[in-house]
Amino acid sequence: MSFAKEANQLAQQLKNGDDYLVSLQQLANLDTKNSKKYLDRYIEFNDSLISAERRAQNKFTRIEFETDEYIEETKRLSEQQIWIFIASISTLLILSLLYFLRVQKVKNEKLQLEAEQQKANEEVYVLTLQQQAKLEEERIKERNRISAELHDGILGKLFGTRMNMGFLGMQMDGGTQEKHQNFLDELQEVEKEIRDVSHRLSENFDDTTVSFVTIVAQLLKDKSAIGNFNYTFSKDKAIVWKQLNEITKANIYRIIQEALQNIIKHANAKNVILEFSIQQQQLQITLKDDGVGFDVKKSKKGIGLKNIKTRVEKLSGTLTYTSTMLEGTALYINIPYTP
Repeated sequence: MSFAKEANQLAQQLKNGDDYLVSLQQLANLDTKNSKKYLDRYIEFNDSLISAERRAQNKFTRIEFETDEYIEETKRLSEQQIWIFIASISTLLILSLLYFLRVQKVKNEKLQLEAEQQKANEEVYVLTLQQQAKLEEERIKERNRISAELHDGILGKLFGTRMNMGFLGMQMDGGTQEKHQNFLDELQEVEKEIRDVSHRLSENFDDTTVSFVTIVAQLLKDKSAIGNFNYTFSKDKAIVWKQLNEITKANIYRIIQEALQNIIKHANAKNVILEFSIQQQQLQITLKDDGVGFDVKKSKKGIGLKNIKTRVEKLSGTLTYTSTMLEGTALYINIPYTP
């Protein structure tokens, strides 16, 4: 029994509940006098242990439940964040698509506007060329009319007057007849000059050539005054300009105009050469300047060259160019030409 008590005390000191219960049960069996006291203590301590275990179990159960709830809530929040992310990406993509469509629409409208503007400009230049042709035709008619009037009208009257004066001269004395002859000679000289003027006015030339070449020459003259450069303009007489339609001539005019504008803006040239020639059923347009030149690799995307290239391609032609820094630039344009 002494060992049982000692075991009971050690269990209490070590706070070992199971050994404490076993020692109480042994003391109840060995100490019959105090058996009831040990059994009551056994029951009380056992109940307290069961209560403590239940409380711990309940606590762990609650923790487990709360943990499951936390995990579930975390999972729900994660799914919610995923949906929010997907919705945000979708919204961003939709907004980007709408922005892209808007930008594309604006670009298309701009391109359409530029195309309409280009078409309108071409129509304007066509009308300008047609008007110039009409003006040249009227000038030719007026020159021919003046020539005919000089030749048939004024010359006839002068000849008649001179003949009448010749007859009158026979009735004059020697001194007066000499002066009279001098006047007749002067009249004859006037007739000759009028005849020469009449012949020059009535010379035959191609009015269609004059109309287009004249307007190009006028363009060169105007641009040279603005850009302060000298120019040389040569054209092959074999070119039959009436074989080219007005749209083609309008585009050629615009190409030259764009090139001259580039020279004025960037080249700082002192001399410009423009040549029209025919080679192997190709109308060749050469435009050279002695300006500052440019770096061909860096200027391929220049707006001026791009516009020129677009117009040349529209005419099914080709464009090549060379440029050397401080030495100048040369454009070579070939356009199909079938007389």
